[in-house]
Amino acid sequence: MQAKSFFDDLYTRHSEGWGCSQRRSQLVRYNKILNLLDRIERPIRHVLDIGCGEGLFSDILFRHTGASVTGMDISSVALNRARVAFPHITFVESSLTAICWNCIPGEDSPDVVVLAEVLSYLDDREQRDCVAELRSHLKPGSHVIVSCAMGEKPYFSREGIRSLFSAFTLKGMEGLYLRTYHKQV
Repeated sequence: MQAKSFFDDLYTRHSEGWGCSQRRSQLVRYNKILNLLDRIERPIRHVLDIGCGEGLFSDILFRHTGASVTGMDISSVALNRARVAFPHITFVESSLTAICWNCIPGEDSPDVVVLAEVLSYLDDREQRDCVAELRSHLKPGSHVIVSCAMGEKPYFSREGIRSLFSAFTLKGMEGLYLRTYHKQV
């Protein structure tokens, strides 16, 4: 996994970290995720946005669902900006490989977890560990929405992402980038 210092340095050097939150391609991904959220048949009370950066998409998730949203990122620099920009959202510093479940507000696990463009920062073992951790902590009926770039390593093939999430039931696919998985009861 990329070191915390890598991400802190990125957000320190650039006013908007990756510089792509408002790019058309990123907005298309956001809209696809929102469309997947709209297909979930049960009420969404809590969304966990893992790898939230400066919180822009966490706020979009909040406005779109009306649910409580927790943004989680490894970069304290990004999270400090997020807390200033979006004080109505809870932001927690944690990594993909050691998710701080105790830091998430509320008594239940999230109804939806969003992993948008973050899994490629992990090596194969870390990816498996992250997915296993999600599987063990999410309640039955929870959804995991994954957005990832498709292609050569460090990106994913269709088979690779399906294999990684094989412990979950595939509920739908959207375009080339998104898969939504549903934890079996």
